[in-house]
Amino acid sequence: MFSYQLLMFYKYRVKCIFLTIVILTIFSNTIFCQKQFPKYYFRSPLDIPLNLSGNFAELRSNHFHSGIDIRTQGAIGKNIYATANGYVSRIKVSPTGYGKALYIAHPNGYTTVYGHLNEFSPKIDKYVRQKQYEKQKFKVTLYPMPELLKVKKGELIAKSGNTGSSGGPHLHYEIRETENDIPLNVLHFNLDIKDNVKPKVHSVVVYPMNDSSYVENKNKKIIYSNISNKTININGQIGFGVEANDYINSSRYKFGVFSIELKVDKKRIYFHQLNKFSFYESRYINSFIDYEERVKSRKRIQKCFLEPNNRLSIYKDVINKGIVKFLDNKKHKIELILKDVKGNQKKVTFFVKNKKQKIIKKVKKKKGFFFHYKKNNYIMYENIRITIYKNSLYKNIYLKYNEIKGYKETYSNVHRIHSSYTPLHYEMTISIKTNKLPEHLRNKALIARRRARGRYRSIGGKWIKGFVTAKTRYFGSYFIAVDTIAPSIKPVSEKKNNRYIKYIIKDEFSGIKSINGYIDNKWVLFEYDAKKSLIFCDIKKLKLKKGKHRLVLEISDYKNNIAKHKIIFNK
Repeated sequence: MFSYQLLMFYKYRVKCIFLTIVILTIFSNTIFCQKQFPKYYFRSPLDIPLNLSGNFAELRSNHFHSGIDIRTQGAIGKNIYATANGYVSRIKVSPTGYGKALYIAHPNGYTTVYGHLNEFSPKIDKYVRQKQYEKQKFKVTLYPMPELLKVKKGELIAKSGNTGSSGGPHLHYEIRETENDIPLNVLHFNLDIKDNVKPKVHSVVVYPMNDSSYVENKNKKIIYSNISNKTININGQIGFGVEANDYINSSRYKFGVFSIELKVDKKRIYFHQLNKFSFYESRYINSFIDYEERVKSRKRIQKCFLEPNNRLSIYKDVINKGIVKFLDNKKHKIELILKDVKGNQKKVTFFVKNKKQKIIKKVKKKKGFFFHYKKNNYIMYENIRITIYKNSLYKNIYLKYNEIKGYKETYSNVHRIHSSYTPLHYEMTISIKTNKLPEHLRNKALIARRRARGRYRSIGGKWIKGFVTAKTRYFGSYFIAVDTIAPSIKPVSEKKNNRYIKYIIKDEFSGIKSINGYIDNKWVLFEYDAKKSLIFCDIKKLKLKKGKHRLVLEISDYKNNIAKHKIIFNK
């Protein structure tokens, strides 16, 4: 009897302990979620309805989108507010990227970012202009002391704009972890954005993963625009991919999908979720997607398998890197499950069957230099030296290379380095030997890449002992050319009583390096909008005396070709 009571007592204690653990786990998870994504700490950065044109981790060229893009009703000059108490910790002004951008650090360990601004609030603008004049540069990155530019929640900090690499008026808004500068999915922070629309699948791709794998008798990927409930004949190691977008209410724009899950016979083989990522890993997007397909057709197909050197941290429960080998002749069920942040779900179901393939075309033996992604790789010939550093490739490749005679306007042969369909994570170094380059042109020499329709693009470079050396992240055709032509300067507005003096400036080869304007021999600030090739000076802010003034404008390119423009104007 005593033993029975004791047993019941211990069972009761174990039950209590178990319940306590469950409750504490739920409570701690709730606290963790609140700590990770506080729901009501941040207000909206705008006082108009939130309508998005871009979401977090959306697939962009060479990177994931690190915030959300909020439309500003097609207009510039909407009020931008601090979304919580804090201080301005960083200010960036650039002709590209985020343009004019503010970073506000908050006491709860987060930093908010506001990009593509048209202008800052008066107190912030005063500080920025002072620093620009001290450095005599338009492009600056500033780190004010915490006590210098404090802001309150709801305080006006800027006006919305279209600066930097923006494709139209909008606000780029981010929330980051202050400690490590990692961007978080802003849509977890309870912004008032309605979304009950499911993601949409445009196509599903089935990949043979090596030379002895086949899909429908072919050793190449097959893209299916409608695969639902179909049975695909496969053999060997197989991978899957999906082209998809998310959508939200009241927006015509396409957005990125939050999570993708792959199941084989109800077992999870692959899963990723886009809650956050580091800027260090963002370029791994070129391994995350089918890069070749993006270059060829502009389709962004997300691979549900991992290449050997894909170091993204977004994955969970990935078995055998998402690659599946079916060993029997049974039909197997494949499920792709796509979700957005609100939990709206799209599922695609189809089947595969391992079937001995009737080979239509034998796989050709690979030719070229075998390059291992974990090693430094080199090509050393009389006319070229190439170094591809370890971890620059996402997988092992056979690199193709050949040399042909140079063009009429070049000072070297043309070197064809592999294929533009293969991405590089880090820059490779190229050194090309010059051919009949005059001594007086050595400081004007650069390496150029031949692009579509005969166009060239400079990757820069420096002449050293008969070679020009430069770095690039792209395979392609490279050669040596020279840049002896100064940038062009075209007046847009220099008339009397105009508030702005404006010019269109362009350089067709090495690119704009510096912009300097002087009025009455004193440096003045010209703002630069690179996408419009436009520079402008706000005369009103200069507080010039009435009368005649002399403006001298100097524009330099990266080969130190300088264009000058002089005018006398009246104030």
